Amino acid sequence: MITLITDFGTNSIYSTLSDVWFQSRNPEIPIIDLSHEIHPCDINEAAYLLELLITSFPPNTVHIIAVDFDNRHAHRELVHARFKGQHVLTYNSGLLPLLPIEASAISVAREFSGHHSVSVTEGFGQIALELSDYPKIDQRFDKSDQIQIKTSLKPVIHDDSLHGHIRYFDARGTAYTDIARTEFEQFTNDAKTYSIVLSRHEKINRISTDLEPNEGGKPYCYFNQADYLTIEMHRGAAQQMYGLQKGQRIIIEKT
Repeated sequence: MITLITDFGTNSIYSTLSDVWFQSRNPEIPIIDLSHEIHPCDINEAAYLLELLITSFPPNTVHIIAVDFDNRHAHRELVHARFKGQHVLTYNSGLLPLLPIEASAISVAREFSGHHSVSVTEGFGQIALELSDYPKIDQRFDKSDQIQIKTSLKPVIHDDSLHGHIRYFDARGTAYTDIARTEFEQFTNDAKTYSIVLSRHEKINRISTDLEPNEGGKPYCYFNQADYLTIEMHRGAAQQMYGLQKGQRIIIEKT
């Protein structure tokens, strides 16, 4: 199985051409479009989306992350790493350490020279097909001391409050944060009560264990399949209702 995460845009011809290229070469390999709507060049969003979904896929699935499309002429390496028993292929743009993956575990799958546009088909395609057929072929990839390293914002504790961030919105305006269940439970363990602050006038004081059909569009919070705090509304969009933005701080207060 091969998946695609790109910033092409759903209506782009590139997303269609990528699917056609794979199907014409090996129609027996399922091709899953996880998203073509990543914000342009936003490797943080792409890494977070893969982390949300990766446990849903079988071992040795190959995930292609072709984000940073505008700079594809500048990239000279495609890099590879194993993450949770699966393969991830992307540009050497600093994305893999965001998952997080140690630099020592990242290999160069392919190098390019001269002025070369690294496309999904020519650049990633053949490597992805080979990994699908021969999952251990990555053992032949070369290590490099030129791996780009990027870091993302992390939740931090200030006195009696835990500060996290919104990392992703889906099409329904549901907000996905970087506050993990373990961090949340450790922080609130000794608190009698707590509040999840969405805005000056809206706070939530409990975690729901299931989706709740709250009448009147009330928000509720739960931990998603990747165990990150998620903010959703019944018959509404939390993003629009509370003016939430990607990167916005979400605060948990002990009360």
